[in-house]
Amino acid sequence: MRKKKNGFISFYLGDKEIHRCFLPEIPISEEVIIEKSILFFSDPEPCIIHRSAVRSRMIEEAFGAVLTENAKLSDHAFITGLKEWVALDSFDSVIISN
Repeated sequence: MRKKKNGFISFYLGDKEIHRCFLPEIPISEEVIIEKSILFFSDPEPCIIHRSAVRSRMIEEAFGAVLTENAKLSDHAFITGLKEWVALDSFDSVIISN
């Protein structure tokens, strides 16, 4: 059975929370959605089904190991990778909570 992705993610810059949302609502940039839709489905104009599938797969790949834990993630490599596809200006850590 797959893990349920109904937790929250909070993005921080220093000690200040700059964005909070449900995991499935992470603001993924449009360019990344299209790039991954082409990669996964050969679809340069993704419908809502492909958009949802791209979003779910990216979230699972990025957060799969920590979805069931309350975790603060500030590892430089992880945050750098996340910044490549999240449509937020600046953040240096995230907290995932249930």
